[in-house]
Amino acid sequence: MLAVLLAQFLSALADNALLFAAIALLKSQQAPAWMPPLLQESFVLAFILLAPFVGPFADALPKGRVMMIANGLKLVGSAAMLAGLNPLLAYNLVGIGAATYSPAKYGILSELVEPSALVKANSLMEGSTIVAILLGAVAGGLLADWSIPGALAAVCAAYCAAAAVNLAIPALPTEHPVQRRTPTALLQDFYAASACLLRNGDARFSLLGTSLFWGTGSTLRFLLVAWVPAALLIDDTSTPANLSGVVAIGIATGAAAAARWVTLATVYRALPAGLLIGLWLLVLAQTTTLPASCVLLTLIGACGGFFVVPLNALLQERGHESVGSGHAIAVQNFFENLSMLLMVGLYSLLMRAGLSAVDAAGGFGGLVLLGMALLAWARYAQTEFQLSPALTSALGRDVAFDEWLAWRGQAFRDVAGRRTLRFEAGGKGYFIKIHSGVGWKEIGKNLLSGRWAVLGADNERRAIARLQQLGIDTMRIAGFGSRGWNPARRQSFLITEELTGTVSLEDLCRDWPTQPPDVSFKRALIERVADIAKTLHEHGVNHRDFYICHFLWHRAEAAQTPKLSVIDLHRAQLRGRTPRRWLVKDLGALYFSAMDIGLTRRDVLRFLRRYRGRPLRGLLREEAGFWRDVQRRANRLYAAWQLLKQTG
Repeated sequence: MLAVLLAQFLSALADNALLFAAIALLKSQQAPAWMPPLLQESFVLAFILLAPFVGPFADALPKGRVMMIANGLKLVGSAAMLAGLNPLLAYNLVGIGAATYSPAKYGILSELVEPSALVKANSLMEGSTIVAILLGAVAGGLLADWSIPGALAAVCAAYCAAAAVNLAIPALPTEHPVQRRTPTALLQDFYAASACLLRNGDARFSLLGTSLFWGTGSTLRFLLVAWVPAALLIDDTSTPANLSGVVAIGIATGAAAAARWVTLATVYRALPAGLLIGLWLLVLAQTTTLPASCVLLTLIGACGGFFVVPLNALLQERGHESVGSGHAIAVQNFFENLSMLLMVGLYSLLMRAGLSAVDAAGGFGGLVLLGMALLAWARYAQTEFQLSPALTSALGRDVAFDEWLAWRGQAFRDVAGRRTLRFEAGGKGYFIKIHSGVGWKEIGKNLLSGRWAVLGADNERRAIARLQQLGIDTMRIAGFGSRGWNPARRQSFLITEELTGTVSLEDLCRDWPTQPPDVSFKRALIERVADIAKTLHEHGVNHRDFYICHFLWHRAEAAQTPKLSVIDLHRAQLRGRTPRRWLVKDLGALYFSAMDIGLTRRDVLRFLRRYRGRPLRGLLREEAGFWRDVQRRANRLYAAWQLLKQTG
């Protein structure tokens, strides 16, 4: 992984230094103001035309070797520019190398790391890239102001170093190799891969979102070149380059925040940041001071990093599952660079028509805000509806979405915005949770408390998938539906199979104070509960209703190795790491719910030792404060419960 990051850093450093060196070269040749954006057009044209071919190429060879070949192509292009070739043609050669490089550099991540670490790996990749963008933009501008040939020579040296580092990347097995390699077959393969990804809601969302982001980023670079002299009255090459570096700092910050707060299961959290990009661009257009510009560009970059990193990870995972990560990144490159071509081309036409840079910046911000709003609306308005073949067969007919929302059965819970019912189909029991929307008041209350509101059944669906991924027994999904763009009124439902032959630990342990269980069975249960809690918390999952009534014991299993299923995951939270306060809340709730079942101090210590996996002496000394907080939390819950029982 280190070699991949270092090679990416060097290659991206050279890419960004070369852009500003090429802009300076065009200025020295007295090129018109509309010509520098054509550099980007010549660059992205290679991505669009080669998209059907570079994906299969990346999947057919070890990706480290593909990255080395691509850096060699970039070296040829930069050396040609140094030798006097037309900058547009030379930059197009570099674009060919970059188009070849991209599917390999991102595709290799899904081969090197597990899906649960993919957002973090993307964050590291983006962090490496952003640091390179920052240094490359600044170095390119400064070197070009000093000596354009010197800047181009430094770029060539960086590409050589990147190609050398590529040799240290391990040769991983190829995935999804293409059997037929004729141009027609590759075009058909690319079309099939594109169609497959566009049919997948997650992949389609990722493709559109990243395309809008990178189209925005490319246009912003050239917009700054014209906007800085007009709005800030600064006329040099280094200031726009430095401001691009400021954006890069923001992107690095946003990418780090995404790695901390967003997973594949919670990718929807990236959408508000996308909307803010357009808003900050509108404010930037009216700014006339350098400090304010730096603050706004940092915010734009931070929102961009928080937005794009989870979407990249989402597409890589969906692509890895279906068409191959190299194919998926090639399709992504096609859409992203088509967006760049159109947005930079539109900007170039506006500048050629005589529109002022300030007006162009305002219109550009409005366009981005509109595009992000439409993307958010499409994501939230997307209707998902699926039933398991077994449930469909048991019902004996097609049941429409609206019928499920009005479904009747034995009511287990009926609260504002949510109903839980039990029903039977084909002699088998099922539970359905029907969500009719939480309302803006609930959303606002949760945001003020520093957490995301549970908007519907999708949260529990994601939690079930995470537990299954972790090897923890839980419910089995038989159906799911979700629709509506308004998060406060989104309608959804989740159907799960009834877990038969089970009893909750609350019912199982109720008589333990008067009828103690077998000692070995009690120990096995305590250790199994501790193992489940440990696995959940170490993998960023907290239940929020972590009571013993939500553990079901399977009677048929051996007493020495009890099987427990965790249920009622409606409010579960999924992160990369579980914060301390949520550990305290989960463990406090668990202890509170077990206070009246006759546990001894030895039983509690057994749980602690198993949960932490270390000797008690050091555990109780080094974590005394943490376990005191757990005890206080449990005591407060118990006192509130006793008061509730007394008042009826």
